[in-house]
Order: sequence, then C-alpha cells, then structure tokens
Amino acid sequence: MKDRIGSVAAPHVGPDGEFRWPADQDKRDELASDLLGAELVGSLDAWLELAYEPVRNASPSAEWRRTHSTWETDDRFREGFATLTPEQRALVEDLVSRTAEGLLFSLLVDLDQFPCGNLDLVVSDSDSGEPLASIMAGSMLDLHDRLGEWVERFSEYTAQLRRASP
Repeated sequence: MKDRIGSVAAPHVGPDGEFRWPADQDKRDELASDLLGAELVGSLDAWLELAYEPVRNASPSAEWRRTHSTWETDDRFREGFATLTPEQRALVEDLVSRTAEGLLFSLLVDLDQFPCGNLDLVVSDSDSGEPLASIMAGSMLDLHDRLGEWVERFSEYTAQLRRASP
C-alpha cells in the first residue's frame, strides 16, 4: 500500500521527527490540499480493494482472511462472480471504479458549490486551535478539479480508474 501521507509530509519533517508546516501561507495551503487528496484517495483505494477482491477471487486467500473481516460476509458475491468471464470481471471492476470515483467527484462538487455561500476547509493547530491552512485556497482549482491529479499521484488503482473513465 502506498504511503500517501508519508510521501506528502516527509519533506516537512524535521531532524527531530516532528512535522512542521511551511512558513509561507501559500505553501501551507497547498500542503493541506495535498494531504486531503492523499487521504481521500486512500479511502477510495480501500473501498476499491474491498470491491475488487470478490470479483477477482472465488475464495479469499489466507492473507485476506487475516487482514479483512469482510470475507466472512462476501460469499454471495464470490459465488455470483465465480462464473464470470475475464471480460465480464473487467466490466464489473470498471463499473465499480467509475461509480466509486464518481461518488467522490460528486461529493467534492457539492463542497465546491456549497449553497448560499462559499465553504472553506481549514486546518487548525491541534493544541491552540489556531488556523494553519485553507484547503480551498490551496489551489486555484476547485476540489473536484483536483481529483484527477490526486488519483494520479496517490492511487494504487490509477490504471483501473482511468480505464473506467468515460
């Protein structure tokens, strides 16, 4: 699994192992946006993995059984998908990919086009509550316009997601 947050945060960790926000506000905002993107794509990938597994495997591997409790309840999916041809399996994966990414895209559009005003997502200091960065200000692009770049940078399933895109 990609270390998404580590790859974004690593340049901002000092010799003492402590994370430090950049001094420049624009860089803080950009970093906050990248951290959000890494988190969102990590969640997207986790759900894609859960959906792809029963499509690809008629029975769960020992590793899957150790690390995922869903195998206990997905027998009906595995049984239903077991007779699919490779082409049909690819179509199911494409549908799942398109739906999952489309849902995330739509949620980001909802945040971008918040009714009756402008919405901002602000990162605040854990201790003082002082605002540190604005995710919305982190780019001239709306959140939904950033999703493609986030997928390219952070997803383990970029090829599947791009294949499924209209």
